[in-house]
Parts: sequence; structure tokens; C-alpha cells
Amino acid sequence: YLLLRNYSYTSVDSCRKYLGILEGLSDTEDLKNRFVLCEARLLCVLRDKEGAVKKLESVISDAISKSFINDYYTDLDRCYTRLGEDYKEWYLNMVEEALAAAELDEALRLKLVARRSLLKGETDKALDYFTRCFNTSTDYHFKAMAAYNIALILRDMDREAYEYWLTEAAINDL
Repeated sequence: YLLLRNYSYTSVDSCRKYLGILEGLSDTEDLKNRFVLCEARLLCVLRDKEGAVKKLESVISDAISKSFINDYYTDLDRCYTRLGEDYKEWYLNMVEEALAAAELDEALRLKLVARRSLLKGETDKALDYFTRCFNTSTDYHFKAMAAYNIALILRDMDREAYEYWLTEAAINDL
């Protein structure tokens, strides 16, 4: 699952191959949900919004295991972000659902609250939450994502701070 999740951005053909293997191994509801989310992410990469939405609608959220809750909402976040403005309400509903999950990782919680703030035009709040996410997270990808979003917020306000946060994003992404 983790290999496929990251591989979808590298090689679409190989990703399709591994999706076939993953589908064959998906013998529980939890694994089927993981497979469906991988399919949805690939469809988002391929810009097949209709296909991705159909896949996302087929996820059985009641079958999400507690050990998968953070990956589940991370995948939904990535899909809805790629789906764009047309799915803003779906995204906001997903954020509210995620924030109600007690098992949600603190860095992911901060990221989702920050994104919700951005969508509502609350730039100062978003900046605060992304900064807290950057400082809280021990995951380099989360740090890179938070730094990149901080940079985007600061782009037109403070050129030096913008460049600093872009550098932080690049360092953490590497």
C-alpha cells in the first residue's frame, strides 16, 4: 500500500501493475478500502475527476480501521485537493469528519484545520496552523507540505520569508 501510494506520482504504468497485485491481495474490507483509495489517487493523477469521485464514493468509511485512519484522511485530503474548487464542500465535510476522529495524528489535524482556514479566507489562522504543523510534525513530508503552504501564504507579503520557507520545503522534501 505505502509503495503504491507514493509510486503513483512516479510511474503510471507500474502503478497500474501494482494496483492489480494489490487488488488480488485485498481480502478484507480494510484492504479493499486501501485499494480503492490507491485507485482514486491514481485517477486524480491522471486527471480523471469523475472516475476518482466514483472510487471515493465507494469507500466504506465504517470499515476503516483505527490503524489506517491517518492514511485514510491523508489520501482523501490529497484527492479532494487535486479535484479542485468544484469539490470544496466535499473537502470541508471530510475535514469536519476527520477532526471528529480521536485517533487523528496532531500534525494531520493541524494541516486539515489550516487548509479549512485557507478555504474560508482566514489567511492569518492558516499561517498559524501551518506553522504549528511544521513545528509539531516529525514527518519530513508533512514538514515540507507545511513549509510550502507557509511560503505560498507569505509570497506577496514578505519576499525573504517566502524564500526561507520555500527552502525549508525543499530541504524537508529531500
